[in-house]
Amino acid sequence: MERQLEPITSPPLTFRVNCKLSGPLSRCLTAQDLSRVIGSGLCRLLGWKVELRSPQLEVSVYLSGDHSILGIPLTRLPLASRSYMRTTGLRSTVAWALGSLAGIQDVHFLGVDIDDGQLQKANENVAFANLGERIHLMKASCSGLPVSSGSVDAVVCDLPFGRKFNTKTNMADSLHCIVSEMERHVVLRPGGSLVLLLSPPMSCQLKKLQTGPGRGAPPPQEPELQAGTQAALPPQEPELQAGTRPALPPQEPELQAGTHLPSPLSALQLQATHRVSLGAIDGLIHSYLKTR
Repeated sequence: MERQLEPITSPPLTFRVNCKLSGPLSRCLTAQDLSRVIGSGLCRLLGWKVELRSPQLEVSVYLSGDHSILGIPLTRLPLASRSYMRTTGLRSTVAWALGSLAGIQDVHFLGVDIDDGQLQKANENVAFANLGERIHLMKASCSGLPVSSGSVDAVVCDLPFGRKFNTKTNMADSLHCIVSEMERHVVLRPGGSLVLLLSPPMSCQLKKLQTGPGRGAPPPQEPELQAGTQAALPPQEPELQAGTRPALPPQEPELQAGTHLPSPLSALQLQATHRVSLGAIDGLIHSYLKTR
């Protein structure tokens, strides 16, 4: 009597789903609901088994109003456990996106911060990774960078906006000054790249600064006088003594009809805007090209 061989069955693959939502969808759908729907579909179609504590595979899903991203980690340990990093800061995936948009190649790096504690932690990371010959750190303010004219090919900046790192400076008031310092010829060369990580309010503010009205608009018209009213007389100038000349006011350049002075940050051309997840909130990456 022949005996039928039973097929060898392996235990099902265990997995969990990690979802993040942003934009309008986050107001009508929760990450838990989306994870539950995706998990049920994988169990039904592939026969996998849900395991939330120690799964064999993790499926990461990022869903926004206009696109979705599906990713599967290729390493067992998270990037935060890298042996060459003593102190972690910005998310490694977001930091990679900033560097990728700036087109960083085999270059010399210059790190600038105004805080002694941040510089000390960065110096420990540089020394531990044995990169002291390529990375140099200096203490300076981003509103006055001590570098020679046109010596920088790319500027990458994570501006603090009060979540993980805070600042005593009012960023809403200082944003124009900071970006202008990065843009001007003293720092970024023509053709160079500027990549900024901003909060959503700072992103809107910077766009308004770039598209602000020019200074060539016609002056406002004076209100008409009603009957029986007198116009205010201009203040009389003091009489001149013999041998003296009147002080001439500084002359402003004449604007031709239909022309406007350059708008703020006019040398920066916006290349792209990308929304990224920073955990509890989203950030916006602005990528610029300096045109002149």
